[in-house]
Amino acid sequence: MFGRKSKIRKAVKRAIAGVEAENDLADYAPIEALPPDMHAQAFGWTALALFDDERYRPAHHSLERALALAPDEVDLNELAAQIATEMGDIGEAIVAQQRVVAARPRDMHRIAALADMMISAERIADVIGLLQPLRHLEDPMLEAKLAESLYLSGKHQQALAILDPICAHYDSQLKQLSAADWQALKSRADDASRLRDSIYAEVHGHEATIELHAKEGKLDASAGVNYKLLGARLAVSSPRIAGVLELEDPDTTERRGRVVLTHDPQAATGLVLVGIAQLRRGEVGEARKTFERACEADGRCFAAFLGLGAALDCDKHHSHRRALQFALPAKLPSELERVVPDFGVLTDAERRIVWASVQPFAKL
Repeated sequence: MFGRKSKIRKAVKRAIAGVEAENDLADYAPIEALPPDMHAQAFGWTALALFDDERYRPAHHSLERALALAPDEVDLNELAAQIATEMGDIGEAIVAQQRVVAARPRDMHRIAALADMMISAERIADVIGLLQPLRHLEDPMLEAKLAESLYLSGKHQQALAILDPICAHYDSQLKQLSAADWQALKSRADDASRLRDSIYAEVHGHEATIELHAKEGKLDASAGVNYKLLGARLAVSSPRIAGVLELEDPDTTERRGRVVLTHDPQAATGLVLVGIAQLRRGEVGEARKTFERACEADGRCFAAFLGLGAALDCDKHHSHRRALQFALPAKLPSELERVVPDFGVLTDAERRIVWASVQPFAKL
């Protein structure tokens, strides 16, 4: 005698054997030959087998029969939501997932799945209505979905107020979890962090996200772009600090910086001028140290951070060495300085880069 599951498996196998073309349906005769109390489960298993084989139309047809017999079965409604999603019927998927959530009102993952479906259908008000009453549960996954919905509805500050503690919570948890749990939490933490960065950038500007990461100690100290963005952020609120607006040769710039440092050895503006001269001459290591001193001397000096970012990038990409690979002609066109007025004060490497940039237009 075969057991219940064995009988159903055999019937399902026979039922789906002839499903080959896209519009083929299962043969329900083997299922209908089973005892009536097995029909709902057999139709459900048939639908699941066809779904796993990516045959969504026959899977949907079989599942309708299963749901007609067991409309409140959670697993069947969850499968209905998955099949409808694959078939592009997000409305039907939401209705099915709502039945799942009604049956399991404390299942956070199923609630989050419903919220995702509603967001994809741009039913943002429905998501907020679903999740706002659940805030007392303090579930970070649902809170992140609520924050996303508030953001999409234009309530940026409310979204940030939710995301800040969520990100802090995830950071704390990631330091405590075992390796088995860490990866799943890390994925959710990254999603929350990316969402917060997007909102923060929209509210305060893209550069502000670098300042945010710096405060949290998450800034990559080896990435020049981070210092450049931080410098750009500081520049927004900085007064003018340039004493000269025309480009000088590096030696002249350094002399001005040394004069400033004579009066104040820790003056960030003097250190920046010296660092600029060093960097333009290709003294990248020395320039980096000088800009680091400037950053330490004045944490609000945007030029110091821009310079440090440039020095790090030059070091990483070997910019000066690569610039020397560009050839200069024995005689440059006389018109060049009309196009590049500062050409006379450029270094050899800078001249090579400029010539490589304008050479294609020389014959126009």
